[in-house]
Amino acid sequence: MHRTYGMKFGNMASTEIYMYSIPVLSKLPNSCTSHPFRGLAQKQLLYCRVGIGYHLQILPNGNIGGVHEPTEYCRFCWLKVFSMQWGVVGIKGLKSNLYLCMSSAGIAWGSEHFMAECLFREDMEEDHYTTYASASHPGLYLALSHNGQAKRGNTVQKENPCAHFLPQVDSLPKPCRKLLNLNSFHKIRL
Repeated sequence: MHRTYGMKFGNMASTEIYMYSIPVLSKLPNSCTSHPFRGLAQKQLLYCRVGIGYHLQILPNGNIGGVHEPTEYCRFCWLKVFSMQWGVVGIKGLKSNLYLCMSSAGIAWGSEHFMAECLFREDMEEDHYTTYASASHPGLYLALSHNGQAKRGNTVQKENPCAHFLPQVDSLPKPCRKLLNLNSFHKIRL
């Protein structure tokens, strides 16, 4: 079942983003062969402020970690965050083509198949950072350690800086980026 929304999600750098169709979750099977997202999603980075600052990445072998500088060589830190329901999102690595999931033990990993463990509750905190808690295992938070490794979700509280992420959207079109000679996402100041 789908609900259709015609809601406009802001005007960021003169780019209008619309969501047209969001699947309503009733019961998601343990494993699906294709992802259920049918609307629009933005290419973005998830910056974690812990340590020297890391960008979340999903590697092709399924490992989750962080990289300090999201240069053109860091292909695995670009993500698609897509809405499944109000406040519930899925996260997919663009280059690794894997979905971010979390087990009941709090271990984050990348999966080829979308399943219930790939759903996260997205909450904006009072410091304007975002936390991602497992929707299927409440109380487990996505987090990175001070050296960029994925932390177990059961060892983290939502107040910990290691669980705070800042979504960074790539809002400039490629011709503008080339014209301005912007090779790194970090150089864009909005």
